[in-house]
Amino acid sequence: MVAGFGLLWLILWGCVQPAPPRPVEPLYSRVVTTSGMAFEVAELKLPGTIQELQVRVGGARQWLPLDIIYRLHFTGPAVEGFRPATVYLAPGGAIQGEVFADTLIEGRTDLGYWNTSLLKVERLDLRRH
Repeated sequence: MVAGFGLLWLILWGCVQPAPPRPVEPLYSRVVTTSGMAFEVAELKLPGTIQELQVRVGGARQWLPLDIIYRLHFTGPAVEGFRPATVYLAPGGAIQGEVFADTLIEGRTDLGYWNTSLLKVERLDLRRH
């Protein structure tokens, strides 16, 4: 009889399926527009394959990957496509310069696909994996 319970236990134990993995919750970046609207956007990116912002500091131009940007705060209007801004970096530190803003950003909200021009953005709080 004990052997029967042991066999039954092994059969039941073999039938137990592990729980499926929990779905990964996306990280939402916050986009605040110049009109004061705030959007929570998942998978925020620039259209295309190059995920870098062009920043002009003094006379020098450099490309900053979105992956190292923690926050982007525009501080003035655009002149020839560039807007004055403070770029806060994920490793620490900040850069004050002009960011090329005559481009789109895109992502996904709870309503679906979303995009806007960086010319209409006041602040980006980027969240990455």
